[in-house]
Amino acid sequence: MTLEEKQEIFDNVKWEAGVEKGEDLCGTYDFCTLCEREKSFPCARAQKRFNGEGVRVAVIRKKRFIGGF
Repeated sequence: MTLEEKQEIFDNVKWEAGVEKGEDLCGTYDFCTLCEREKSFPCARAQKRFNGEGVRVAVIRKKRFIGGF
């Protein structure tokens, strides 16, 4: 399951539970302590970190040519 799919599930669950309780539940789950709200898919990423799964990050670097170019 992708981060986007997991986030959509979290959003729906939080919304429905929040409507029932009459409050915003953002920041109330155990994994919320690891949330980085400014990043994409914050709940899904925080939950992965909380479970020790980590989040893979790709680092793209420009190739440097050494020589007579």
